Formats: sequence, C-alpha cells, structure tokens
Amino acid sequence: MPSWERYYLSINSLSDTGINVIRMGQSVDSEIDQSSCKIIDYATNSRSEFGDVWLLGNCKFVIAASTGIYWPASALNKPSLLTDSYGLFNTSYGQWDLKTPQLAWSRSERKLMPFSWMIKQGEGWAHKRSLIEDDIEIVKNTSEEITEVVLEMDQRLNGTWIETEEDIELQNRFKKLRDAVPKWQVQEGVRIGADFLRRYQHLL
Repeated sequence: MPSWERYYLSINSLSDTGINVIRMGQSVDSEIDQSSCKIIDYATNSRSEFGDVWLLGNCKFVIAASTGIYWPASALNKPSLLTDSYGLFNTSYGQWDLKTPQLAWSRSERKLMPFSWMIKQGEGWAHKRSLIEDDIEIVKNTSEEITEVVLEMDQRLNGTWIETEEDIELQNRFKKLRDAVPKWQVQEGVRIGADFLRRYQHLL
C-alpha cells in the first residue's frame, strides 16, 4: 500500500475546490493527522457496511490506491481512479475510469522499463518475487502525479477538461500496445492519466 502522506496534496487540492474527501476501508492502521490533511476519517471513526454502500453509491468518484474498492464502485456505476496500479491493460470497467500505473526501474540497465515490457510480464508483474528480488525496483506514483490525475478526473466529470491533440495521440499509442494481449483480457475503458502519459511517453 502507498503511504497516505503522498495523497495529502491531492486531498487538499480537492478540498480547495469544494469537494469533501472521505477515507474508506475495512481495516486501517491509524487515524489520519487532520492538521495535515482535509479528510473525513470515516474508516477510523464511523464505518459501517451500510455506510460503505451508501457512500459508494453517492460519491462523485472513487480513488483506489492499489485496492479493490473500484469493483463495488463500478457495480454502482461510479467512476474509479486507480493510482499505483499493478497493471496496464485491465482493472478498469467504466468509460470514465483513469489510472496511473506503478513503473519498473531496472537496476542493471539503470532505466525505467518500457510499457511493452510491463505488459509482457503480465498483469501482476509487481508481485513477482523473481523480478522484484532480482533486478527490478518498483517506482510508485509521486504526490504530484497523484494530484495531477485526481484533478484530471474531477475536471473530466465536470466537463471542463481540455484534451489536446497530443493527448489523443499518446492514448492511441498506448492502446496500440495492447494489440498483442488477448481481447478477453483487455477492458476497453482503460485510460492512463494525461499528465502521467505525457511525462512517460518515452516508455510507449
């Protein structure tokens, strides 16, 4: 799981736009420091099964930080944003869903591995001990990258997001990478965050 501290900037940025952010989860380690993060710590103080369903059914969108909360959210037709995702070509169900994947740093080659390498390793590549204990170091999303894609999701849902010709081209190049993947494994709604894809377009 990513550290909560890397989500403070995005949470506070949403709060500044007037959106209340609620922390969900069945098992949490500790309370969140309210002086650093403008969040309602529902998971610690008032969680219930009924509350979980009600909140998912009435939220604007869900941020799933390497968790499976996007499954019930999708069943309730709510957009999901997957940060620190373990894969590239699925774990997304709706046309509004966004994701930013974890990246792979090769210690021996001293570079980030391309997206094609990640796809070739399979959807759960970041769990393969043979890779992680040998040459590959997992690179998680930064606080800035998370904030960028969170604000993109909000703007897309508000209808204020402006997509450039470069964004369209990069998304098409990303989709092209999936041609080698069996169609039944690919969920067509998968879209990488625009700023993330611009930053790492050299991995396409």
